[in-house]
Amino acid sequence: MPVESHKRRMPSNNKDKQNPVPPSQTGENTSNTDNAFGNFSHIREALKSRGVPQKACELILGSWRKSTKKQYNTYIDKWISFCGNNVDPFRPNINWVLKFLTQLYDKGLTYRSICLARSAISAFVKICGGKNINESEELTRFLKGVFIARPALPKYNAVWDVSKVLTLLKTVDESNLFLLSCKLSILFLLLSAQRCQTLHLINKEDVTVEKDRVIIYPNHLLKQSKPGHHQNLIVLHAYKKDRKLCIVRIFSEYLRRTEALRTGEKLLISSIKPHKPVSKDTVSRWVKFIMLKAGIEANFKPHSTRAVAVSTANRYGVNLQTIIKTAGWANATTFAKFYNKPVQKQAKTIQEAILAAQ
Repeated sequence: MPVESHKRRMPSNNKDKQNPVPPSQTGENTSNTDNAFGNFSHIREALKSRGVPQKACELILGSWRKSTKKQYNTYIDKWISFCGNNVDPFRPNINWVLKFLTQLYDKGLTYRSICLARSAISAFVKICGGKNINESEELTRFLKGVFIARPALPKYNAVWDVSKVLTLLKTVDESNLFLLSCKLSILFLLLSAQRCQTLHLINKEDVTVEKDRVIIYPNHLLKQSKPGHHQNLIVLHAYKKDRKLCIVRIFSEYLRRTEALRTGEKLLISSIKPHKPVSKDTVSRWVKFIMLKAGIEANFKPHSTRAVAVSTANRYGVNLQTIIKTAGWANATTFAKFYNKPVQKQAKTIQEAILAAQ
């Protein structure tokens, strides 16, 4: 069908407090970060009390990404509340840690969530109290027991049929900026096997549109980025068999339509006034909109486009190293475990495989 339109005080050095906190290398104001992720202030004070230089302190705190801090702070907050006045949250007995994690288990938390809670508490007590709870054999066995009792299974047993989305995209009214934005977003994710984060972070200056291809230079820290490993150039080629699915033409059209509306450097902007840069959540909503219109089951999230892209590429015989390089993985472990399916047809790139599946 067509698309229509939660604190105990640590000893501190007062001299350090007289100096303003410099911004971190990530561009965040660390004082604002402490306000947003309050219990990381305990780690800051612990580092200061041991004489760690202020700049080094900021870099250490910057070793956790914003999303990780947000997740960790939830469990650190619960941990401090759980300890109350009964136990020192900085130097806990391992049995108290096990009691806390068991409480989370009894509340129905998944294995992954309990592991996340363990990681948060581990980092917290190791820096603030100098204790390594991960050396506990009891804790190791506890987590294995949680996995056996509540195993972490793959979110999806199968992926959706990409042809449904491609068929729908041919009917999109590109004169509608909202629909054009949705089309560009989901087609980019499918052809590049990237996350919504990648698309959201792209600046207009990162994009070079040529006659037969679009070259994107990923100049931002991505989820998969780590020392010695970063996302390669993203190159998308024109699809001459069907202009309605040609990513080069769609990129060109989107840039033309938004040129006079753009006031910032981000590639994607809102389709309504004042046309500000959109958030990652907005990109996800655009993708989800198309998925639902195409009849994709509602339980599939926008991130499933990544699984669809690499799975389809594998079925069409795309070289494994090409898939790994395109998706930005360091190795083939994840792919081989979940997506190693029999070859049905032959294709050289993920883009060819996706567009051949219509």
